[in-house]
Amino acid sequence: MVDSFFSRMRRVQANLGRVIAAREDEFLELGSTLHAFASRADNLVDMARELVESTVGEILKEVVRQLDDKMETMRSMCQVSDTAEMDEFGRIRGFLADLLSLLENYGRIVRTLQMLAISTRIESARLGADGRGFNTLADDVEKLGLKIAEYSAHIREQAARLDALSVDADGRMTSIRSSQQECSLNVFVMVQENVTSLQRYGTSLDAVSDSLTGTIAEIQNSMGEIVSSMQFHDIVRQQVEHVEEALGETADYLQAHTDELDAGDMAHWLGQVNTMQVAQLEYAETSFSQAVQVLRDGLQALGLHVRDVQQVVETARQGEDGSAPLDSISETVLHVSAHFRQLAEQGGDVGNVMVAVADTVSEMTSFLDDIEDVGAEIELIALNASIKAAHTGDMGKALGVLALSIQTLSHDARQQTDSIAEKLRSIAGAADVLRDMSRGYLDSSQADAMTAELQGFMEQLRTVQGRADSLLGSVDNEAVTLAEELDALASGIRVDEPVRAALQQAAGELMQIAETCTQEGNEEGAPLPDVLQAILDRYTMESERAIHRSHLVGDGEGDAELFGDDLDDNIELF
Repeated sequence: MVDSFFSRMRRVQANLGRVIAAREDEFLELGSTLHAFASRADNLVDMARELVESTVGEILKEVVRQLDDKMETMRSMCQVSDTAEMDEFGRIRGFLADLLSLLENYGRIVRTLQMLAISTRIESARLGADGRGFNTLADDVEKLGLKIAEYSAHIREQAARLDALSVDADGRMTSIRSSQQECSLNVFVMVQENVTSLQRYGTSLDAVSDSLTGTIAEIQNSMGEIVSSMQFHDIVRQQVEHVEEALGETADYLQAHTDELDAGDMAHWLGQVNTMQVAQLEYAETSFSQAVQVLRDGLQALGLHVRDVQQVVETARQGEDGSAPLDSISETVLHVSAHFRQLAEQGGDVGNVMVAVADTVSEMTSFLDDIEDVGAEIELIALNASIKAAHTGDMGKALGVLALSIQTLSHDARQQTDSIAEKLRSIAGAADVLRDMSRGYLDSSQADAMTAELQGFMEQLRTVQGRADSLLGSVDNEAVTLAEELDALASGIRVDEPVRAALQQAAGELMQIAETCTQEGNEEGAPLPDVLQAILDRYTMESERAIHRSHLVGDGEGDAELFGDDLDDNIELF
């Protein structure tokens, strides 16, 4: 009967030797897979950190600071211009109205000169040879009238052109004022809101960074625990190997000394040894099952942490209303840049109109000397007429009257000429003011510089946004894939099922041997031989020693005596 126990124990020993060894490759593959996942988790952590740092880092903060600094400059550029330019155009149009009125009076002088020329020719013909000198006088009067008409026509033409330019400039000024009002009311507010939004965004990202840092720490801790948990394989293998050794060495010793030992004592010893090994196998099976479940739970928890990274990072990229602040400020910068370019173009148009007005006035004032010469000519003709009339005596009384009329006309013409010249000078003065003003409108350097700076800000924002989008895509893809694969790995770990089944089967067979041996052995068996005592004392792990102690205590003082008074001293610590 004892021999059959030996055979069964050796069969259990052989089966236990295959429980772990047969799955060595499976454990190695699982370990390799876990290390690969650990590497991927570290890579995900690095990308997540870089994403937060690239978005809330110095680039974004510097852009916000610079935009905030430029707010006052943009505000001044959007200030509605005063009415000085429009006042100047109004003055010019007023001067033009006065000038046209003066030209109307000048027209009457021309008509009077023409009548005087005709009257002088008639009187000269009546006098015959004595009136020949008056023909020359009539020619001078007629030529002077034509010259005045020509000058007046030129001035009228330029005045009409100038008035049209003034009306055009007035309309352009109204348009630019409207654009400035829009800039002041809308654009500036828009930029201010975006700067404020970016500031809030940066502040929120600081909080997100803290949250992500916590999640990253959880991932690293979880991954470390998961990799460390693979030690259970070595621990269980050692426990099973100890059971194998105990079974084999016990069977070898007792079988070798069968003829020398009492069969009842041997059965009693076999019961003791197998009972202890059953306890060790049951503990190994429970520990193995729990360790694998911890591994599954750890992988699933890691998957949740990975998903947390994805959610935290996605939240970091979105504004309070779900929009992307970086996209919003980029759109605003584009809008503001376009608006400043429009203001510069409109200002250039107004400046060009001002220059055109000034140029037209210059053309008009070129007639000033000619007009003044006309006044002098009229006076000279009047003087000649008086002299010639005096030489004719009583026969030239009629010519004397004509000479007096020409003299009176010369006085009126001088007044009109002076008034026209004064108006032209006034118009020229207003034109000079406009020409000076035009320099400011034609100088688009400030708008160009601001546009360039805003474009520079936008480039920086594009860099931030592009890097953030790239990293976000990588984090999203890796987080989703890694989380799914972690879940699949966790649900696919079934290595504990065949191991547990094999250990349960071995424990069950050893329990049958222990029960049968206990029934057939001596009730008061002899103490274990030293060799068998040494086999049972050979435990290297605290868990095995704990089981050893619990069984000895549980069996009472007799069992304690069986294994010696000082248990710890008997347990070998390899």
